[in-house]
Amino acid sequence: MFVASLETLEVAGRTYALHAFEVAPGTVEGNGLNLLSHADLNDLLPTRVQLAGGVRVSRTSFVPRHSGSLVQLYQLRAPKDVSFAVGALLTHRDMHHVCTRTPELEFLRAGPEVMVSGAGAHLIGLRLHAEGARIESLRPQPLRQRLHFRLGTARGAPDTDRALSTPLWRLHLGAGSHRLALVVGEVQKVPDPWAAHREEGQRRRELILQTFAACRA
Repeated sequence: MFVASLETLEVAGRTYALHAFEVAPGTVEGNGLNLLSHADLNDLLPTRVQLAGGVRVSRTSFVPRHSGSLVQLYQLRAPKDVSFAVGALLTHRDMHHVCTRTPELEFLRAGPEVMVSGAGAHLIGLRLHAEGARIESLRPQPLRQRLHFRLGTARGAPDTDRALSTPLWRLHLGAGSHRLALVVGEVQKVPDPWAAHREEGQRRRELILQTFAACRA
């Protein structure tokens, strides 16, 4: 059900959409590609780094083992006060099909946690963690969204999908460094996303060492 997170940064009255997805051939929603500084891969965990309005925003994505959840860790370094909003792009289908009609989803808010449900008792949770910052819960305002899949076009398969996009939370952050985390899926299995990151990094480091050892054998 979860396609992508939607991140919006506001600095000195200017708004930057940090996400990017294709809605039609050659037409991209969001400024994320233009704001991309670089990407890192540490312990086999990818980190996207963007620069916008003098603010550095990094995002590390990973799936803790046996968690049934995606975790995205954000690090913001801001020279001044900023506003940071987090939302989601959502659909309701299996991996082998596309939606020919806009999915019907229901949202249940509980502060930093949102439950999204669809037909057939399908359910997904989203929870935002923020250290030392007040999370403002926003009323979901689902907007119809079209998605274009280039690989579907290349394969001769359906290449147009229907989804919903909506804001979920906003944070007002002062100058300095801030840590945030978004957990999507079975959110109760990841109570501490930063601890999960340390554990997953250690697990992958051990896999790398085992691989090197096997190559030398």
